[in-house]
Amino acid sequence: MMYCARLVVAIFTLGGCGQAWAQSVTTTSEDGYQIHHVTSEFQAGKTSIRVLLPDQFHEQKQYRTLFILPVVANADRRFGDGLEQVRQHGFHNEFDLICVAPEFSSPTWLADHDQDPARRDESYFLSVVVPLIEARYPVSRECEGRLVLGFSKSGWGAFSLLLRHPNRFYRAAGWDTGIRMDMGPITEQELSERIK
Repeated sequence: MMYCARLVVAIFTLGGCGQAWAQSVTTTSEDGYQIHHVTSEFQAGKTSIRVLLPDQFHEQKQYRTLFILPVVANADRRFGDGLEQVRQHGFHNEFDLICVAPEFSSPTWLADHDQDPARRDESYFLSVVVPLIEARYPVSRECEGRLVLGFSKSGWGAFSLLLRHPNRFYRAAGWDTGIRMDMGPITEQELSERIK
């Protein structure tokens, strides 16, 4: 995919867990995504954050943000591309959203690894991704303005973020997360029978 340079390098010094820092270069892809190429202490290498704006985007308007979490690492889209699905179905226009698809340097559960400082995915998301989007785009900085969704592992990550940070995220949606709420509580015996 070809990219054309859009902005100069921006340095963000962010508060939070320790001294979070990120360096970001923004480009625009041929298919219209704005792409932030990010280097952060919380990830093992350069990652990208793709952004899809509504077709009738206005700088003076305040938008809600839909964070679309990945299933696998980096630009691997073997299980599909959530941001591209949003674009194809026009959800960014229908619901007037700025849609954000961050990448991580390894497959993520949206948690911080307890031994590997280059796999602090929750810190990266909360201290780099969200602040970068809120500094660069006219989005709501209130809880009600932040929505998160994911599929499979990233669906679990979406629900985990909502449960751990209910004052930062308003709604979460997930598909095939391994969480079954329609079956009710089960006994220990039923659980052991299902595992067999």
